[in-house]
Amino acid sequence: MDHGLVVPQLAAGDALLLRPWELGEADLTLVRETADDPYIQRVASVPAYSADDDGAAFVRRQWERAADGSGSSFVIV
Repeated sequence: MDHGLVVPQLAAGDALLLRPWELGEADLTLVRETADDPYIQRVASVPAYSADDDGAAFVRRQWERAADGSGSSFVIV
């Protein structure tokens, strides 16, 4: 994140980590892979068509939500 926002990383047992979204290839790939899932479209704000521009905009929206206090979004790894 490039704007000073700090969203914690949270361990969920020994095998899982909840962490904030990043603009790296791994997270943009996740956005692309979920873009076609009809369930994800009903419950999340992932863009239906996800070119890298759309994916990056999604990640930035998650940062903005955390910064303005309207919500926090985590990646499960």
